Amino acid sequence: MKKVLVTGATGRIGTIVAEDLARKYELTLLGRRRINRPGFLQIDVASEYPRLAQLVTLHDAVLHLAYIEEDGFTCDNIRMIRNVYRAALDAPSRPRVIAASSLHVVGGYVDWNAAPYSELARRDAAPPPQMPPLITIDRPLFPNGLYGALKAYIETLGRYYASRGLKVVVIRFGGVRPDDSRPNEPGYHTFWLSRRDCAHVIDRALDATIEQDFSVVFAVSDNSRRIHDIEPARSILGYRPLDNSELSPQQRP
Repeated sequence: MKKVLVTGATGRIGTIVAEDLARKYELTLLGRRRINRPGFLQIDVASEYPRLAQLVTLHDAVLHLAYIEEDGFTCDNIRMIRNVYRAALDAPSRPRVIAASSLHVVGGYVDWNAAPYSELARRDAAPPPQMPPLITIDRPLFPNGLYGALKAYIETLGRYYASRGLKVVVIRFGGVRPDDSRPNEPGYHTFWLSRRDCAHVIDRALDATIEQDFSVVFAVSDNSRRIHDIEPARSILGYRPLDNSELSPQQRP
């Protein structure tokens, strides 16, 4: 079993990883907030670098999910990803780093109140006569807020560390929740990511044979009205999503 170090293990995606991938990988779960789960260690990734670096050397991959949403902790988010990349590069085995990004890094391209996206904003609305072009991974970064800007920093720093010899996979996650709920948010059905598709894309990022040192992929389910291009996830990682936001749980394969 590959040994995987998971930061941010108490969050939404961390919960999915801890519960759905524990049979395939030997997981070490890290978080600031203590939880009662096997393999969990309480650590501040932003400030406890020596301890983090020691842990990284014991693992085959690092899955960086940690993020603190409060604006007052912006610098902690920067320190955390810098520490993760640095520790992985300095480790003798140079474990692969899978870094959690977000669709918000290109969220500036989407205005749900204006055409063509306004016609997609409501799930119960009729499909538009013509879908807008898919947003591809080669679009320049265009964050739509502080969260997106910090995620863009994670990507940019990852590209730098990949140029120094680290293997980095950046996943731009869509909207995902452990219970597969879908909030009443404009366009959510276009970028929804089911729990099992989320676990699957992470599994592929950890296990796939990847040639290039730096990869960026979108991770949303195979939604009928998706607006993000998931072909790179298919071709680079072997991602094969099973779910579609247009289908009920009873209709899913």
